[in-house]
Amino acid sequence: MPHENLQPASLEEAQMAFQGLHLKLPPIPERFAGQLHRQGDWCFASRTVEPMHMYFFEKYLHEVLMGTGSDADYLALSHAGHGINSYAINYQLVAGPLALMTQASFGGLFMDAAEARRYIERQFERCAALLTTLKTASTGGLKGRPGRLLVFESELRRFYAWGWLDQPVSDEQAARTWLDAHEIPRKDIWQDLPERDLPTNAARAWLEAVA
Repeated sequence: MPHENLQPASLEEAQMAFQGLHLKLPPIPERFAGQLHRQGDWCFASRTVEPMHMYFFEKYLHEVLMGTGSDADYLALSHAGHGINSYAINYQLVAGPLALMTQASFGGLFMDAAEARRYIERQFERCAALLTTLKTASTGGLKGRPGRLLVFESELRRFYAWGWLDQPVSDEQAARTWLDAHEIPRKDIWQDLPERDLPTNAARAWLEAVA
């Protein structure tokens, strides 16, 4: 998508903005470091995105499942939400054989800021570990394999899903069906998953097995 009415931004600007939230940036592959555009006080991306769509955690999941929207790899990160207690840090990376989209609560009036920061730091560490493992797998078991590994992890919405997608699905209903089929099952939708079972960790373990 074109960068209409967007302001170019440096990686340092993004770092400063998130430092204002007392947060470090998620892993940003070098190829995207010079492609960022500022789309709000706390939204930086290499393509046009809507921070609130990132917050609602559906539109871009469906896009990558259906192969619509941007036809290029991209990176996006934002702090977005509404009301007095529903805000999240959102991170999306679509690059080669991986589509990684994560979200964690942050910034609400009644949230424990220190606890939220610790969770986000651990989430970003899991993302970085996943990317490191992907590099090895891309020259091993994934080399030449059609499709893409999809990893979706939202602590805010207690939504966790991952899996390999051989080819894009046909429509919105098929996207929902895929998500339902690949969501990690739980007896209670609001229960926390053990860290080892979170999609970023589960997908990394799978990559290690096929590397």
